[in-house]
Amino acid sequence: MEFLPSIMLFDVRNWVIVVTGSEVEIINPLADILSRSGAHIYVCQPFLSDNDVPGEERYPGQTFINMDDASKASIANAVRIVETREKYVNLLINVNSRDSAAHGKRASWDSFFNRPGSNYTDPVPQQTHEVEDWDRVFGTNIASSYFIASAFGPLLRSGAEIYGTGCVINVSRPGKPLVAGGYALPTLYGSRLSQPSASDTALQQLNNLLATELNLPTQHRIRVNAIVLRQPVSHSPGSAYP
Repeated sequence: MEFLPSIMLFDVRNWVIVVTGSEVEIINPLADILSRSGAHIYVCQPFLSDNDVPGEERYPGQTFINMDDASKASIANAVRIVETREKYVNLLINVNSRDSAAHGKRASWDSFFNRPGSNYTDPVPQQTHEVEDWDRVFGTNIASSYFIASAFGPLLRSGAEIYGTGCVINVSRPGKPLVAGGYALPTLYGSRLSQPSASDTALQQLNNLLATELNLPTQHRIRVNAIVLRQPVSHSPGSAYP
């Protein structure tokens, strides 16, 4: 498959972009496209060891960092590595893993809606009888994306001050459809391709929270967007990514 430069859609030359997650079939082609368009990319994903991290000579314009998104210490280390090289970050892309069996990521989702100063302290309606599904979604997807965005917050704010704007994009896979009282809930993002899911609802709440927190104490003009992938990722014959 031949990819068109992303500059055909928007100019990312000289941008500093951080891409996180373990979904290599999404992350690695995305990083390649953006780096070919003139951005410098930091790819933060888990490797078995630091010795397995690809070098920049193999992927020009890309710096790979061994980061476990289930570990706050590992996230903080990745931020420090970027800080030693860059003064800001223009764009952060979090690609949530569809692997719900990951350990160490579990966190109470109530804490995300009861933070001091948040405008989103209203109780979240119980939209499913499967509390475990909520805990799984927030533990595996939302918690890591929240902590990553918060950790890179200072660099994103610096980028917004220099460029006038910044952006966070949270990419998610669909989960189980939500059903309340026997009725399917309306689709959150207007998509007719599939029913809404716990991950859709969780992603919307995450974006609301991050949009508030990243733009405090002053308005830094950091946008928070979401992409929900409804179709499986296709693989081109002969293509290979680490």
